[in-house]
Amino acid sequence: MTKNVIKINCVTPETYRTLIRYLKENNIYYHTYQLKEERACRIVIKYLHHSTDIEEIRQELLELGHKTQNILNAQHRITKKPLNLFFIDLEPAENNKELYEITALQNKIIQIEPPQAKKSNIVQ
Repeated sequence: MTKNVIKINCVTPETYRTLIRYLKENNIYYHTYQLKEERACRIVIKYLHHSTDIEEIRQELLELGHKTQNILNAQHRITKKPLNLFFIDLEPAENNKELYEITALQNKIIQIEPPQAKKSNIVQ
């Protein structure tokens, strides 16, 4: 590639980990992306009031078998007022797909869905 840059694609996660270990041991500057299986799963919880305590949400999801990394209350992009939306990053696990079947949390009816991709359409 340009400017003395080398791009290496690994076929298996084991070769990726071996390469990263080698680069760290030899203090070689590198840039990498997270493996897909190590990446956090992000979900959106709708219709849960913005005053709900984040630790209560974390505890209830833990009781349901889902470990969270980060919970963030969404804000309106202009007024910065809190919305009734929560972005939640989950630890990678096999049971993360089961989360979409939950319809109530803290005795409140909610909706869980994946985050929407950013729209790249240009407004006319």
